[in-house]
Amino acid sequence: LRAWPSSSLIKKFVSQSDHIVEIDLSGNALKGSLSDGFGLWQYALGSLKRLDVSRCQLRSLRGIEILSALKVCMAGGNVISCLAKTVPTSVLETLDLSGNGLWNLGDCIEMCSRLPMLRHLSVRGNPLCEHVRDWKQVLIYSLLNEVEDRLPFFLDGEALKCVA
Repeated sequence: LRAWPSSSLIKKFVSQSDHIVEIDLSGNALKGSLSDGFGLWQYALGSLKRLDVSRCQLRSLRGIEILSALKVCMAGGNVISCLAKTVPTSVLETLDLSGNGLWNLGDCIEMCSRLPMLRHLSVRGNPLCEHVRDWKQVLIYSLLNEVEDRLPFFLDGEALKCVA
């Protein structure tokens, strides 16, 4: 895909599609946010469980909330810099935000606290990792109560363990 298909093409595809469970758009120049293209796909994507939008020049995950069954979102290597208005699906288990432009640790913590099923989070390679002192410890401490019942929780591939 080089650009989002036309609405008539999407309607034709949707009418012929049953349950799409995985989409890999990685490496395509989608730009903008998920809502820029997914609005028309909403009904076909109700059963989508895995979405790869890595390296798609996305500035935002806005629109991810329409993907109500989404469990895995791979969004590394984009230009996402803010999560403040992101409302991800509550069944999300894996979120890869590595290599973006995230700088606000508070936004990251707030978004993660709204994800009761999240077990895997990757944020390495973001400005917050370089500019926020002890970012990993702050993130772990902030999320520990949230993720305590779903240990092990994986942050950048490392398992967090309960410290009693």
